[in-house]
Amino acid sequence: MAISGISGGASGGASGGASGGASGGASGGASGGASGGASGGASGGASGGASGGASGTSGLDVGASVYGGVTAYGGPLSAGIISAQDGIAGLWGGPELPVTHLAPNAPGVLKEHAPWVRSFLGLHELQSRVIVEEDHDAATVDLFAIGGDSSGLSAQKLIHISRPGEDVFQAQMAHVRSYGDLRLDRFEEIHTQLGFPTPYYGAIVSLHPERNAFALELISLAQTFAAAVSMRIKRALACRRPDAYSVSVQPMIPTPGHPSFPAAHAVEAFIVAGVLWRLCVRVAPDGADAETVAHYTAANDRRRVMLYRQAARISDNRVIAGVHFPADSIAGASIGLTLAELMVRAAGREIDVHDVALNGQEIGGQEFTMGQVVDAATGQRRLSSGGDSLFDGALEVTAIAGADDIAVAPTLQWLWEQALGEIR
Repeated sequence: MAISGISGGASGGASGGASGGASGGASGGASGGASGGASGGASGGASGGASGGASGTSGLDVGASVYGGVTAYGGPLSAGIISAQDGIAGLWGGPELPVTHLAPNAPGVLKEHAPWVRSFLGLHELQSRVIVEEDHDAATVDLFAIGGDSSGLSAQKLIHISRPGEDVFQAQMAHVRSYGDLRLDRFEEIHTQLGFPTPYYGAIVSLHPERNAFALELISLAQTFAAAVSMRIKRALACRRPDAYSVSVQPMIPTPGHPSFPAAHAVEAFIVAGVLWRLCVRVAPDGADAETVAHYTAANDRRRVMLYRQAARISDNRVIAGVHFPADSIAGASIGLTLAELMVRAAGREIDVHDVALNGQEIGGQEFTMGQVVDAATGQRRLSSGGDSLFDGALEVTAIAGADDIAVAPTLQWLWEQALGEIR
């Protein structure tokens, strides 16, 4: 067995997301343009993103470009500043302004950091709380949450996934073919969801880049973390894409340059939905009557369900496009829901965290449906411990006992509080 940490995500380019900084094209564009987009404007989309993601900023600056950071000056402006300084400043007589340094690790330090810097800090905190263990012979992957401190660490299993057999992918090909009939119906959605489709969530909970900059930064961090974990699991299980099974698939978008299982778009979609609904929960005023409380409860349920419906639709669109199997979405949604819980817990919120055990061999020809992972009426997560048979027993979801051991991530906790203040 080989054990390694999750280190690939930082290369994703800060707040622009894992695919944003790296590819800068269709994938990076929508993550740089679209994610900063609804985030920065739904019109960014994939095509606007493609130019936005590679608009001349360096990889490290991609987050700044998404969230309004200062880009490099052009030559004439730099020359103008030089001549103006020479004309007004006169001879330099040394420093004349008093400087008070912030205390180390003070909250104000994070406020002075650029968004892409906070993204790296938050990503490091999240990645340092998980490790991956592979069993190459059994074709399985386990992800553990690391708790405790330097005096004593603990490891709590969060995810166990086994690779589906060839018979599963063969059985899934029928769905890939039938879903393809929806390509023209979903054309715009598929193309504007090539990267991180943040505008699709922003439309549900009314996010605006000037009003909700920290919330959008939090979403971007969630997407980057999800992408990093996804790529790590994909590499270990190394499953082929649908077009490897039939020349008739002919995907309507470029086939991504990484394995199929699990679907990263599904992981990213469900972590965003899981984080965002918790951020946007509305609480009835103290002393409210039963009718008012019921109204707040119904509104929260409706918002949660809508976010998960969007996540499921985004996942389905990747199958329709011809680049994924429904089985990929089953795995991706399950992972995304657990990563959302881990992230919210690391932000200092006391919520339950659930472990996922997915037997890929048992998926067979099953389709992915939202109702198999969350309740279709309330959006609450479905648990096998509650007597549910999830995907005919292929998926087990149970609450872990060691959630209290998951350490709070200071940068993430600060960012959550800032985002919460914007929402409310």
